[in-house]
Parts: sequence; structure tokens; C-alpha cells
Amino acid sequence: MLLFAGGEPFVRPDLYDLGRRAIEHGIRAVISTNGTLITEEVAVRVKEVGFSYVGVSLDGGRTTNDRFRGLPGAFDAALEGIRNCHSAGVKAGLRFTVNKRNVDDLPEILDVVEAGDAYLDHTGRFVEGQQLTMFGVTAPVAMSDAVQAPKVEVVDLAAEMQDAVEYCKSWTNRAAKERAQRQGPGENHHAALNLAYGRTAGRKGSLSTPSEYRAKGDWMKRRYLELMK
Repeated sequence: MLLFAGGEPFVRPDLYDLGRRAIEHGIRAVISTNGTLITEEVAVRVKEVGFSYVGVSLDGGRTTNDRFRGLPGAFDAALEGIRNCHSAGVKAGLRFTVNKRNVDDLPEILDVVEAGDAYLDHTGRFVEGQQLTMFGVTAPVAMSDAVQAPKVEVVDLAAEMQDAVEYCKSWTNRAAKERAQRQGPGENHHAALNLAYGRTAGRKGSLSTPSEYRAKGDWMKRRYLELMK
């Protein structure tokens, strides 16, 4: 895949020639843009060249996005660009990265998303730096200043994973140390405990989620307490 980004790719007059050349060589060509330059004519040309996807970036709700872009009306122009793509038969979507400066705009972004199909990560939660992708955009109604937006939780999954790993590691070390004191040093007690956990839990392979590490940590804690009796 070849991604044309920027800057703003639509300011380059050779964008269409470059995309056509890539497609002729069997390379999937996609565009990342602010969407404000996608008129009906531009969308038709994108379709004719054969670009397979256009991702339009927003930096927040209407007020936040326009302030960040330094262009009043950029938010609405971006959504109009997506609608022009859809009308021309070009697959297009919205790209939104959650951060501390725009997290309060999520209700306004969700007003847009509810008009189409959207997905989050596998946890079903928004996280810092995560992109939201959606299709089928219609213009949202501007939010009134009097409307109180609901609070949105920003989850630090990296910290959650680290805490779970440390929890599992701590109780595994305690259980292995206590086992060694009771049965002697002639065995790899960490390996023995890991093997026993795998058999008991019916697990094979490495752990990959915080809940899996915490479940193993809980098992090791119980084993440690049993050894202490």
C-alpha cells in the first residue's frame, strides 16, 4: 500500500499521476487529507484514478478543529469532502486521534459517528492516541454552549498492562521462593509453577492481556498461601 499524506496531498497537481502510476504497478493507493479541498469534481477524479480509500482527519469538534487548522469552516468542509467522495463511489472515512486537548469533543464527534458505522479497539474504549474510523458521514448539529457534555474516561492501557504484569511477576516470585524453601533448590520452581498453572487453567502459549496476567497472578497468590500453611 502507498499512502499519500502531507502536508496536504491535494495541493500537488501530480497527485493523480503518482496514484495512477502506483496502481498500474499493482500497489494499492490511499490518501490522508484534511478533506477541505475535495469538491465534487475532485472526488470524481479520485474515483477515476482508482484510489481505494480517502482518510479525512479531524482534530476535534467544530470549534477545536477550526481553531487548530486556523481556518473557519474547516470542520464542515472536511465532512462535505467525505460526502463528495461517497457520492462519487470512493470509500472514505473520518480519522480522529483522541488526546487531552480534544477529549471533551468526543460527544460531538460521536454525533457524527452515529450517522454511520464506527469501531473502537477490541476493549470498546477510547484510549489516548487511538484513531476512530467511521463511514457514512452526515453533518452534525452544532453543540450549544449550554449543553453539558458527558464525561469521557481516557484509559491508559499501557499502564494497566504493566501493573498486571508486575502483579503476576510478584506473586510468581513469592510462590517460587516459598516452594524452593520447602522442597529444596534441586528444581526450577518457576518453571514448575508455570507448568502447573498451564495445566490447571488449560492455557498454552504466552499471556497477552491484563486480565490474563491478573488471573495468573491470582492463581500464584493462592498457591503461595497454600504453601505458607
